Amino acid sequence: MRWDFSRALRTLFSPETIGLFLLGTICIAVLGNAVTQIIINTFSHQTIPMLIVVAVTVGVIGATLFILEWRISQVSRLSCSPQIKPAPQHRGLILLVSKQGDACETAIRHHLPILQRCWLITGKNEEDRQRVAGLRQQFPEVCQPEPILIADLQDPVEFHGKINAIYGNLPEGWSPNDVISDYTGLNKHASVGMVLACMAADRPLEYTPAKLDRDRKAIGSLPPVEIQLTWGHVGRPVSDPTAADDAPEPQALASGPTDT
Repeated sequence: MRWDFSRALRTLFSPETIGLFLLGTICIAVLGNAVTQIIINTFSHQTIPMLIVVAVTVGVIGATLFILEWRISQVSRLSCSPQIKPAPQHRGLILLVSKQGDACETAIRHHLPILQRCWLITGKNEEDRQRVAGLRQQFPEVCQPEPILIADLQDPVEFHGKINAIYGNLPEGWSPNDVISDYTGLNKHASVGMVLACMAADRPLEYTPAKLDRDRKAIGSLPPVEIQLTWGHVGRPVSDPTAADDAPEPQALASGPTDT
């Protein structure tokens, strides 16, 4: 892996490591001063106290390095365990609007009557905008007056930024937990951008699976399911006691976003 100097500087001066860095700097300064005094006072009665200072300083440096290494190892061992359960109703919903399928209507109806506001994210082409117009006519009481338009549907970073902006400008009194993001529609780039924007524990995610016939062709949509991300450490998985036993079968979740 290529050494990234700017990344190393950001890590060094982050709030988690700056304290250890300053402590180590002070200890090294004290150690250098003590060694200088030992050289000067080699044959004086001050040698033993200086040796004690050196020993204590070396011990502090060693402890600081141990703590720093431990914290880095803990960060590197973080893992995420997804859990699937029926999606609870929320008063806010973020949708990726596709020109095909009825997943958007299913998701909106699922969260009614608690749902108060629905943000619609789509592309700038005419078909997608017509689809948004249809949703606004069906659900005028919850859908935002204007859709959130994406210039490049192949850019997950743009989706990530738009969704972050929604969470950063929620209605007064709302928390991120009040809004759930549905990553079913549009394409895989849209889904990746949405999932990356919702990695925090207080930003719930859901998926509206397709209802399949015997030939595994989509004939509708099933109720949304929440994809709950549980963070823990490798070797110490955290189980979710709230996960429901009646969660949808895995095969119902097999199909991804409907568009490409």
